[in-house]
Amino acid sequence: PLKYPEVEPVFIVHCHRCHHKDHSTNTKAMAVYEGSAYPFPSTDRPDRILAGLEDMFRTRRGLDDAERCLALTWIAGGARDSEGNLPPWPQP
Repeated sequence: PLKYPEVEPVFIVHCHRCHHKDHSTNTKAMAVYEGSAYPFPSTDRPDRILAGLEDMFRTRRGLDDAERCLALTWIAGGARDSEGNLPPWPQP
């Protein structure tokens, strides 16, 4: 299965602008998740975070096919961290 470092470039390009404490003051986006580390250090949706990311990667404009496929494959494989561990949230 893919590990987070393999998909992190997609998050950097498409997500960090709103979901990273060093790049955003968007409190609503940061409540969904804050992306400075993975597993994400905070989320107000722990029961839905992965399902929400899956939906976002399926529908978000701006991702090319390779980015979309990479992100969805990572989620389908369990959204594993850099060590290959599953995150603490329910799987979609």
